[in-house]
Amino acid sequence: MLCHNMDKKHLRITTRGPGKSEKYKNYRNYQVCQQSVFLLIISKYASVELNKPIKRSIATLQFLNVKQITFGKNDVIKVSEFNEERCVEKMERERKNGINDKEALQRFENFKFVEALHFLGDILLELGFQFSVKWSPGKHNTEKAETVNAIFYKGKKIFNIESIKEVGKEVNKYIHNMVKTRNTFVMNSSDVCLNSLLQLIIK
Repeated sequence: MLCHNMDKKHLRITTRGPGKSEKYKNYRNYQVCQQSVFLLIISKYASVELNKPIKRSIATLQFLNVKQITFGKNDVIKVSEFNEERCVEKMERERKNGINDKEALQRFENFKFVEALHFLGDILLELGFQFSVKWSPGKHNTEKAETVNAIFYKGKKIFNIESIKEVGKEVNKYIHNMVKTRNTFVMNSSDVCLNSLLQLIIK
């Protein structure tokens, strides 16, 4: 099982030349690792249901398709529905501002990526976590997600850039393999593999 092979050499994301496509790949991979770490932490407090991704990512790590997060019987957050509604609203505003349909659709995909990260980040803030972030505006007035450089809990730094990459990549691969074989997968604190990863960070 992936979580049993935690050596840093295996987990580290390698970096090559500074080409444009390589920069994008590194950026996207880091954001996916960030999403995976966010979900790992949230799974300590709630059940996170994921669906098989609609589109398979080949060049980069797979962005995870979160259906809903359940904190209790009467506290269920329909994540995918909420993000879809938010992104449709933004795309319609783009069209009203003169953006053609093709470009609006491309921006819609970026909106989904950014909104998903912001939404999960907001949940963690509500749970008492804090972030050190770097904000970069997108090109041509498009949105670009905040890059989280560190995560803090109770005044203690529990994740830095390297551990977000290392743990995030491990979590992403584990979850991707789970949803690939069963279409849906639920993350929670009873998952031995995920819990072992989290216990290394949050005592």
